[in-house]
Amino acid sequence: EGECLKAEVVNFGTALWQGLGLALLWPLAAATTPSVSAPMVAREYFPAAISTLRGAAPLLATYLAVNLGYTAVTTSVLKRLSAVVLLLTNVLNVPLVSLFFCLDLPLLGAAPFRWSFVAGLSVIILGLLTYNHRSFRRASASPSS
Repeated sequence: EGECLKAEVVNFGTALWQGLGLALLWPLAAATTPSVSAPMVAREYFPAAISTLRGAAPLLATYLAVNLGYTAVTTSVLKRLSAVVLLLTNVLNVPLVSLFFCLDLPLLGAAPFRWSFVAGLSVIILGLLTYNHRSFRRASASPSS
C-alpha cells in the first residue's frame, strides 16, 4: 500500500510485452502478404529467428544495455530537471544519431554522410547556447566553492 512503481520497472515490463507481441504477430503480418503462405512462414520464421538471435546475441545485449541506460538517464534527467531540458536534449540527439549511423556499423553498414547533418547539429548547438546564455553567464560569474 502507498508504494510507487519505479519507472524503470514499468519501462522494462512494457518493453518485454511489446517485444513479445511483435514477435508473435510477425507471422500473422507475413501471412497477410499475398505472396507468402502462413504455415510456411510460421514454420520457418521461429527457427530462423532463434538462430539469428544466437548469432547476434552480443549486439543485442549491447543494444539492450545502451537502451536501458538511455532510458534510465532520461528518467533521471526528467525527475531532476524540466521537460524543456529533456526536449532540448532530444532535439540535440537527432543529428548526433544521424552522424552515428554514418559509421560503418555491423549488420547495418554506413549511411551516406551529408554535410547537412553537421550543419543541422551546428544550428541546434548554437540555438541551445543562445537559449541558455544567461544561465551560463550566471554560472561563470558565481564564485566557485
